[in-house]
Amino acid sequence: MHLDLVDVLRCPAPHADGWLVCATTDTRGRILHEGWLGCPICQAQYPVRDGVVDMGEPIGSPSQAPPRDDDVVRLAAALDLVSPGRLVVLMGAWAAYAAALSTIVPVRLVCIDTMESVPEVDDIVIAQMRGASARSVARGQVDGIALDAAHATAMQRDAAVHALRAQGRLVLPATIAMPDGVTRLTGDDELHVGVRGAVESVPVSLARRRAP
Repeated sequence: MHLDLVDVLRCPAPHADGWLVCATTDTRGRILHEGWLGCPICQAQYPVRDGVVDMGEPIGSPSQAPPRDDDVVRLAAALDLVSPGRLVVLMGAWAAYAAALSTIVPVRLVCIDTMESVPEVDDIVIAQMRGASARSVARGQVDGIALDAAHATAMQRDAAVHALRAQGRLVLPATIAMPDGVTRLTGDDELHVGVRGAVESVPVSLARRRAP
């Protein structure tokens, strides 16, 4: 995990938000490979092994084929990644898009419960976590969250609302309802997009780009 993301991570236990402290035993540049994160409030300790923060038993998501270029652009548009430095959470199968998204615009990525390792590149700001939820990110700090079907439970959707900033985007499978506090903005037969604290607006199509 990239050390620049330690400040935005939080203990998932049900108590007030608080900073986590970081102890390192193996760092390479700005990448933490081995160590632990500790919560000063409840004294919980979360080990970091091979660059991944372990916060409990992962839900797990099936592996998928590498995303196509047009799908990556589609996700970037759904998350409104129009400027660098935004903080995005990709849960489950969406984490496969992490490296490709970072080539479109430099973003900070928190990847949760992916079944495959996300490449650790020093100029890509990524934190990988297992057994966590969007509540493991500081309240109101996230610009966009994408939940796959395995992680779109009511609890995870509520956690997403907790983490999203005002006007932040939430991407869900089309069959899953938007949580309270998030207004549906647009969508298609595969996924839909909501905005936290938004007002209704004219839908915009998310149709796939056709090959030339």
